Amino acid sequence: MTVHNLKRNVVHTAMTSAALVAGLVSALVIVPMSVTAGPSDRMVFQDKTVKAAIGRLTGNAIVTKTDKVAIIAPEIAELGREVGIKVRNGGLKNVQSITLLAPKNTTPMVASFGIPEGTKGFIRSRVKLRESMNVIALVKADGKFYTTSKFVKITEGGCGGGK
Repeated sequence: MTVHNLKRNVVHTAMTSAALVAGLVSALVIVPMSVTAGPSDRMVFQDKTVKAAIGRLTGNAIVTKTDKVAIIAPEIAELGREVGIKVRNGGLKNVQSITLLAPKNTTPMVASFGIPEGTKGFIRSRVKLRESMNVIALVKADGKFYTTSKFVKITEGGCGGGK
């Protein structure tokens, strides 16, 4: 092997390793709460009502409705077992977390994401919805809590007659 080929192999290996590390780090930046939650935080997944879940998440703080956060979800979903939902921040500063709640599910807490400092506040997830309902996004930004919702109709097979 020539010196030129050896240098090229070393550079190629270093670049591949750096790309792998960068990919792993970026995949771990936004981590669902259930993965990082301590035992007391996990109790919110056992709450049976949205009011109880929001109370636990906010410490019973005031929650303000906002139009600065958008839920992007289908108006009609064929099957409730896997509904794609996005939550996009459109103007709140310093978003710290985004939580999804499904009031008619047995356990309304669906997912909660910690948002790294300096990012805009956007999440995408697939959730199970038991029936047609208003999906709620609870956003913590600058230490205050905001909420918005969007109705998603579940048709169970795409015939339009869902619950």
